[in-house]
Amino acid sequence: MADPLAGGRWWFSRAGSPAPWAMMAKFFGKDGALMGNRNSRELKTRTRPIARATFLLSAGLIAAALLIGYVSYQYSFSMMERSYQKFYLNKAQMIFKAAVPYLGGEKQAFLNALSSNWQAAGNKPADEYICVVNQKGELLLHTGSPETVGNYAGNNPILGGPASGPKCLSDLVAAQKSYTGEYISSSGQDQIAAFIAIPDKKWVLGVHRSRNALYAEIQDGFRPLLMGFLLVCGLLLPGCLFLLFKIYSSSQEKQFNSEQALKESERRYQSLVDTMPQCLYRTDLQGKITFANKAFLTSQGLSLEECLGKTANDLYPEHLARKSLADDVEVIRTGETLDRVQEYQSSSGGHKQFMEVVRHAVRGSDGATTGVQGIFWDVTDKKMAEENLKHTKAQLETVLRSVPSGIIAVDTDGKFTIVNQKAEEILGFSQSEAVGVPAARLIPDTGLTNVLATGRSELGKPFKWSSKALMVSRSPIIERGELIGAVSVFQDESELESVQKQLEEVQRLNAELSSVIENSHDGVLITDTEKVITVNPSFGRITGLAPSTLAGKDISSLDSERHVCLAVMQAVFRHVISHQSSVTMRRKLKSGNEVFVTGNPVFDKFGSVLRVVMNIRDVTELHSLEERLKRLSASCFGEDKEPAGSPGALLGIVAESPATKNLLDLAVRVAQVDSTVLLSGESGVGKDVFAKLIHSLSKRHDQPFVSLNCGAIPENLLESELFGYEKGAFSGADRYGKPGLFEEATGGTVFLDEIGELPLNLQVKLLKVLQEQSCRRLGSVKTVELNIRILAATNRDLKEMVAAGQFREDLFYRLYVVPIEIPPLRERREDILPLALQFLKAYNHQYQVSRTLGHELLRVLESYAWPGNVRELQNVIERLVVTADTEVLEPRHLPQSMHEAQVGAPPPTVWVTEGVKLREAKDQLEKQLIQKALAQTSNTREAAKLLGVTHSTVVRKAQKFGLPLNGDSTLH
Repeated sequence: MADPLAGGRWWFSRAGSPAPWAMMAKFFGKDGALMGNRNSRELKTRTRPIARATFLLSAGLIAAALLIGYVSYQYSFSMMERSYQKFYLNKAQMIFKAAVPYLGGEKQAFLNALSSNWQAAGNKPADEYICVVNQKGELLLHTGSPETVGNYAGNNPILGGPASGPKCLSDLVAAQKSYTGEYISSSGQDQIAAFIAIPDKKWVLGVHRSRNALYAEIQDGFRPLLMGFLLVCGLLLPGCLFLLFKIYSSSQEKQFNSEQALKESERRYQSLVDTMPQCLYRTDLQGKITFANKAFLTSQGLSLEECLGKTANDLYPEHLARKSLADDVEVIRTGETLDRVQEYQSSSGGHKQFMEVVRHAVRGSDGATTGVQGIFWDVTDKKMAEENLKHTKAQLETVLRSVPSGIIAVDTDGKFTIVNQKAEEILGFSQSEAVGVPAARLIPDTGLTNVLATGRSELGKPFKWSSKALMVSRSPIIERGELIGAVSVFQDESELESVQKQLEEVQRLNAELSSVIENSHDGVLITDTEKVITVNPSFGRITGLAPSTLAGKDISSLDSERHVCLAVMQAVFRHVISHQSSVTMRRKLKSGNEVFVTGNPVFDKFGSVLRVVMNIRDVTELHSLEERLKRLSASCFGEDKEPAGSPGALLGIVAESPATKNLLDLAVRVAQVDSTVLLSGESGVGKDVFAKLIHSLSKRHDQPFVSLNCGAIPENLLESELFGYEKGAFSGADRYGKPGLFEEATGGTVFLDEIGELPLNLQVKLLKVLQEQSCRRLGSVKTVELNIRILAATNRDLKEMVAAGQFREDLFYRLYVVPIEIPPLRERREDILPLALQFLKAYNHQYQVSRTLGHELLRVLESYAWPGNVRELQNVIERLVVTADTEVLEPRHLPQSMHEAQVGAPPPTVWVTEGVKLREAKDQLEKQLIQKALAQTSNTREAAKLLGVTHSTVVRKAQKFGLPLNGDSTLH
């Protein structure tokens, strides 16, 4: 606050002017007496009466001036004293308010703040000081005499105020009231003072100054004034005083009007801020809230007092607070306005909300940034409208691209606005070339100009374009009753003919498909995503339910409690819809028949399930036949084969060698638990087949089996495939997001093939999945709980990779719970011929041929080392079936690489007993060859072809040697 006497001092003692009291002393002192004597002598010499009158008049004027000066002096001193008292009261209040932030802290910090604020104030005379007194009357602060801090000052008299008011400083502290007036300090000095109460501390804060110093200052100020009165004989003093009063009054009036205008402006601003629907707040450089409007307080459920001083960490969740503080720091650093739309999750856990937040820097009078002001409001409706508009626009663009007809549109000026993809194809120019160009320039006689002129549609009009005959329909585009353009839809008539033929072909295929479904031996039931569409007669034959009672029914409303078949149909339907994958379930009907129900999804072009095709097959007779064939096989070969329900039979695994049988036994045991299994072995030994077998035998067999080759997917895509991602997680991401393989396999099994190729950075995340059974999508903060079993496979030595730092040791031991080593095919040669026959049968059926394996070829296959293991054997058999020029496959049909590898190969596996006669050796050899031929083929006729003899010869010699046979029945 400015010194109220500053203007007066300037007027009283302008630079270069003599001090007023010096002028008075000069007039009344020695020099003044000489002047009086001189005037007296002159009056005496010229005219005494005039001199006397002049003297009397001068004396009267001087006396009047002295009287007026004295009265003015006394009055001005009183006024100045009261002004200083008010000034010090305001000054004390300002010092206290500036130190309020330290009020709740340490006492000394608050006292230091008071002292610092007083030191920072300007226009302080040298004898001015402040003090703080507690309720005990002790001095806590004294800027004039710091050494007196701690002394008792409670008895210091207070001379002003009402008779019933405080009489000493301790009374004033106890009353906790403000005071201005005369005060006697501890040193006995008469002072003017102003005290204010500090209620929170029960203290008082005082601002003091010596009254004697004030007297001296006022006297110095009044000397020029008194001299002026004397010089002008007191005639101009009233006018000057009146003029000064008018100037002062005018300035005070202007100041008062300005203050009132400022208060009105502040009131209007506060009213505007409190009534605005947007939330407004202001923070300092430490992020603490210094102001908040009513809307902000309502949104936070706090009062202004509760809100002030809080930071974003006190009001928002951690991630939102971190983002808010980061934005505030950016505004403070750059000084630029920041406008962002931020996404929030609704507090109720429902839909998402969007808030637009505008932040700008708050600057002080010196231009420096002192804080941040923010205003935010809900723009969810606007954001959703924009998203819907984008979606609708994208849909319209997709529709325009997908429509099989050409579409062009023009505005009211006849200029192109739309040319869809089909129109580009028919007309021969692109949309980018046409938009903005008059249609008549590119298509003479377009006809759209007539539609614009008349506002009438033209339907089914022929139009010749180049060599094409088009069928065109034109219509005006009307918006809110106004014509805004015209549109033309056209098709190439030759394409219409093609479409007609395609339609007829589709109808024919549809009729054939319906005939196939109707005459299928298996039951077929087709549904959409809710209701049954088609049921064939075989379904009724197998289940005993009339197809007409099911067609058109909601799949969920079928009576599953009374009919087992309907219950399994509903289970298959739910699995296919939820997992979008095929599934097969086995159930036993009340009739005793056992059925397999297989459900397959039919997808639309967007990847959504459009139809569910369910196939029901009665396998009772098939099981009976399989058991019969197994019994026949056992009687023919004289050895036990795998029963139909054995583990290997589930996936067509051949287990002739002891090593493979041991593996199957181990697989059966580990399948019953959820332990992690690590399958190792050379490439092509069938690790994936054993993984599927373990899943099929486990309790998770009716849940998903998800397989992933870690070495077949680029490293930058592997993480998103495993863990999935949210929309917008990276450039090119699906806008709906995508679940990862771990999520898709929940409840089932995940098979990670070539686990040794997994990058180190993903090994850490896989370890977390194994440990916590949870994961998180890319771009998401939500943890997805999992329930999966992990099967892993590798053809590399993981222990060596761990030693070389290429594979994490902790992950290795997490995977190395149940290790299963699958031996290469060369170490289980008993499986070679059965596998070869199995592949041969499959490829004969696939390529509609009837190839057989020659006995020389069998020897080569058994003796070959098979570096590529089962996969190489399968590929060789397929190659032989496809490329051989005879029905009997011979060694010459093998690849050249296998011939070269046969150098030094072991002798044939057919043997005879040493020391026997030639005839007996011949019989042993024939018996072994016939026995192997029967084992390699499905019947005696194929065995005869394989041996190159007649069918009767095989039958006769088999009977001779006591070998079991069954005509043309399958033997394996």
